This record gives sequence, C-alpha cells and structure tokens, in this order.
Amino acid sequence: MQTPPLDKNRPVKQIRSSAAARHLAVLCVFLFALGFPGRLADLAGGSRLNMLIQYGIFALQILFMLITSGSDLMEMKVIDLKKEYTPMYLLLGVFFVTSMLVTHDHAAQFIACLRFSVTALFAIWIVQWYDVKHILLFTFRAQAVIVLLCLAFLFLPSQGWAIVDGARCFTGIFPGKNVCGAQLAFGLTMQVALLRVYWVENKQPGLFFYAILLAQLVMLILCRAMGSLISASIPIAALLVLSRRQHIFNPLPLGWLYVLGSVGFLFFALNLMPLAEPLLTALGKDATLTGRIPMWQQHISNMLSSHTFTGYGFCMYWKNEAAVEVFHLAFDENSWAGSMTTGAHNELIELWLDTGLIGIAAYFFMLLAAFRRIREMPLNVYAFCLAVMLGIFIKGLTERTHSPASYWTLYLFLTCALAFKHQAPEPASSIQS
Repeated sequence: MQTPPLDKNRPVKQIRSSAAARHLAVLCVFLFALGFPGRLADLAGGSRLNMLIQYGIFALQILFMLITSGSDLMEMKVIDLKKEYTPMYLLLGVFFVTSMLVTHDHAAQFIACLRFSVTALFAIWIVQWYDVKHILLFTFRAQAVIVLLCLAFLFLPSQGWAIVDGARCFTGIFPGKNVCGAQLAFGLTMQVALLRVYWVENKQPGLFFYAILLAQLVMLILCRAMGSLISASIPIAALLVLSRRQHIFNPLPLGWLYVLGSVGFLFFALNLMPLAEPLLTALGKDATLTGRIPMWQQHISNMLSSHTFTGYGFCMYWKNEAAVEVFHLAFDENSWAGSMTTGAHNELIELWLDTGLIGIAAYFFMLLAAFRRIREMPLNVYAFCLAVMLGIFIKGLTERTHSPASYWTLYLFLTCALAFKHQAPEPASSIQS
C-alpha cells in the first residue's frame, strides 16, 4: 500500500500505527457504504444509532483527509484540488449550486450535498493512497462482515425472510429482498474482480475467500431478485472473459456505453415497447415494466413543464410534497404509482427530478471525460472500472443508484477517480510498503 514519503526522524512504530489507523478508517467507510448495520440498528437503538453511525463515518472521512494532507496544522486542508479531477469537482459544484438555488428545504439540502461531496472527495483521497487490488481487498473484508451477518439471519425465519407475491424471499439484514439482492450482487461482482487479480498474479486465495463467495451466491439466489442476478451475471461474465487477457485489446467505451445505453433504453421503453404490447400481453409479459413506463412518461411530462433544467434539488424531489402531489394526480390514488413516495425506478429520470438537465449534462461530462483514454489504462484498473460501470448501468435502467453515501455513489466516484488518476501526466511520487 502507498505511504507518504518517509520521515527519518519519525519512529517506525508511529509510521506503522498511522498506516494501520488509515486502513481501519477506510474499512469502516466501506463497511458502512455497503449497508452496515442494516436492520441490526433496529435491535439496538433504531434510527438514532443509524444517525450516529452516519455522522461518525462522515466525521471520520473529513478527519483522515485532514490529518493526511499535511505534516502540521498549517498545511492541513480537506480539499486538495488536483487538475486531473476537474470534471468531478465540476459535477459537485453544479449539483451543489443548482440544488441550493431551487430546494424547498435549504438545511436538509445543504447536508445532502455536503455528504455527497465528501463521499466524492474521500474517493479521490482513497485512490491517492491505494491501488485497485487494495481497494478490492478492503471491499472483500467489509463485505465478508455483511455476509456473515446475513448468514446469521438465514436461520431467523421471522427476521431474515419475507413473503413477496406468495414466495418466501431472503432479506438478510436489509429491509427488502431487492435491496438485499442488489447488495449481494455487487459484493459478488467485486469479489470476482479480486479473484481475477489473484489469477493474474498466479495466486489462489484461501478457503475463507471461497466460502464467502459461495455464501453470497446462495443467498443471492434465495433473494429471488431476478434483476440482481442479471446485474451480477453480466459484469462477472465480462471479468471472467477479461481474466484470460494480459492487456486490453478492444476495451468497451464505458462512458459512451453508459450514456448511449441509458438514453437508448429509455427511448426504447417509452416509444417501442408500447407498440409491442399486444404481443407481449399474449406471451404473458408486462409491457409496462411493472408500471414503470407510465410513471416515467408522467415524470417526463411534469419535468418538461417545470424545473426542466434545475430539478428540485439533489435527493429532494421525493421530499417536496407539492411536486409529488402533482405526480400522484395523474394516477388513481389506490394504484402503485398513485401512492408511492420514493424512487423513479430509473437513474436518468431520478437525476432529472433532482438535478435537472444541467445536472445530467455534468454527470455525462464526468463519465465521458473519465473514460476518454481508456486504452491507456492498466488492465487491473480497466477491469475494476468495467465491473463497477456495468453494474451501475444495469441497475440504473430500472432503479436509482445515486444517494449521498451509498456504495453505488462511493464506487462510482472511486471508478472515475481511478480513471482520472491514470490520465495524469505523472503519478505522484510515493513509496510502497
């Protein structure tokens, strides 16, 4: 792992202890982002404990960015701007400014934008200290804790399971089967990415590694979440194909894949699927994607008439009672769309609701800039970016992925930060420990 330049006057024990503290801090951040403590908080304090952990992790991120930014108090700074990460800073600035201008709740908006910004800055901080293998190792260790906790819930019929559409589905420490399935799918993908690194190094992980891998796969199947199975299988298949290569031959243009794929999917769903409704109905298929298409159409209609370019504020649309009421008026009050209070079930629609077309433009610009020189990436970096971006792309087609501090947000920024880091003309000098 990377460490700062060695100070000859600094005791070796102190150097090692500071590195250990840094490793522990990163592990804690990853563990929280991946979903800890989940429903365990309900057993030990509920929302109060969750809030305490959230702001404890938030403070921990700021603390370590501060104490590692300089050798004395006068040199410390949370934001150490670097030119290569400019598109990420631009995204944060656009989200922050436009959201504060249009929000109905400035206090809550400021907190949401601040936490989102700190998540992004901490991701940049992480890639300055750790390479892809160590990021994947931290991910595996944090995910192993989640998996072990979920395994304990496997044997608690009243806690770890739920009946959904007449089927018994595993939920683990999470509030629902889809949340649990998405988390396990992501963890499984990241573990296969780490396994690929081991294979490239001609190494084999231990028995515990494979036990966690198997446990995740079994629990993912028990969730009965088909979308999660798909969002795991495609990135994993890509990683397994990539594991046989020593360098990048024809890398996928990840930025354009996300932009064109996400926009193209919405165009297809909104314009072509309704034309095939008679055929799909005859085949017993739902041409509305479980009610999503009418909901997306209404959101688009509403956004074209109000807040088109700015949205309602980052993560604030569903907290704006007036905006949600306008949406509900288009549906029967007893229907799913007429009573739901969170989630547009598509990442681009959700981003539009929150940040407007200006925010979407900044988001697309960041992704396209991050992956514009993808052929120059080291293979390990490309493999990590491929796994994360495919997962985010597939998940985002039918669900939202952005929030102030979720694992989707953290790993999106880790991916972009790694991509930008390897576009820099000269890497920062460091020594390896």
